[in-house]
Amino acid sequence: QKRKMNFSIVLIVFAAVFALALAAPPTPKFPAEARTGFYFHDDENATRSHHGEWMYSTELNAELRHSIFPNEEITLLHRYHDKKAYMIVTQRGKGPSHCTVHNSNQANLTLPDFSKFTYVGEVRRNGHPAEEWRSEGSDRKDRITFFDVPVTQTPLEIDTSRDVITFQHFEKARLPSSVFRVPSVCDKAVLSEAPAPKFV
Repeated sequence: QKRKMNFSIVLIVFAAVFALALAAPPTPKFPAEARTGFYFHDDENATRSHHGEWMYSTELNAELRHSIFPNEEITLLHRYHDKKAYMIVTQRGKGPSHCTVHNSNQANLTLPDFSKFTYVGEVRRNGHPAEEWRSEGSDRKDRITFFDVPVTQTPLEIDTSRDVITFQHFEKARLPSSVFRVPSVCDKAVLSEAPAPKFV
């Protein structure tokens, strides 16, 4: 009788774990290629907050981010296949754009990894239904929360203790190589000794 009871408990626990696994959606991941608008909000330094556009391709091993600030625009192009990064700065009303070229130690495009995130549940975020995923880290300051759209798993937002990145009109799209072509303003750019700028 006791053995039957123990076996029943094991079955109940197994069924509960299996039901929980079925309830949780697949672990989210960014598509291989995409383009999206974004808004970056820095809680600690408001002057770094900005909006813009981000495009990337794992096939072409490159990404481009165009950031718009109140007084300037910055385009950051990483061409990982040739280990180069190009930063083009345009200050409004102050002459032509300025380009600097940097060597990069990073050989491949790296997308956010959510394999160690835990599914929290369905919520509403910015007026949209969303799935919430969370990584606690060793400290509350290391907490990262990720929101995506149910069914399509389209990224909506990444929320950390320091900043928030909100994606706008995230589109899975095959991008032509011309998107990541080095602009002509960089033809005569001098190689900088400074480390390659990093994406937010």
